[in-house]
Amino acid sequence: MPMMMDLDTHEGLPKTREEAVAQLVLANRILSNEGVVDAFGHVSVRHPEHPDRFLQSRSCSPEMVTGADILEFDLDANLLTQTTHKPYAERVIHSAVLKARPDVNAVFHGHPHAVIPFSCTGVALRPIVHLGCMFYGGVPVYDDYDVSSGMLIASPEE
Repeated sequence: MPMMMDLDTHEGLPKTREEAVAQLVLANRILSNEGVVDAFGHVSVRHPEHPDRFLQSRSCSPEMVTGADILEFDLDANLLTQTTHKPYAERVIHSAVLKARPDVNAVFHGHPHAVIPFSCTGVALRPIVHLGCMFYGGVPVYDDYDVSSGMLIASPEE
């Protein structure tokens, strides 16, 4: 069952690994069901009992994620779970954010089709309603990326 979170008190954050796994599975399923992610999106959550670790599913379509798919990583993106399953290469994005921001408890990375054009056309993403006020100053576009690695962020250097 989804839990609401009070951002000031952190009420609603999972307190156990089991709760975190359940919320992570639900997050994957919801993001997939709502069309926010396809097979190329992923979400992670900080381990509630070990804040120097995070949980993320193995590399599989978010709509298919179950509790058995959840893997554990340290904040350097090293796999801690004994498994033959392949983790997401871009888990380093999650580890970098969680390492740099101890106040962040979950990370989402995806390629929503409605946003992709703004990353390659040179057209600035600008707010048109008050809900977009966080983009008032503009959104930086990182365009100095060497695509020879397969266009995935798969190492801390990238």
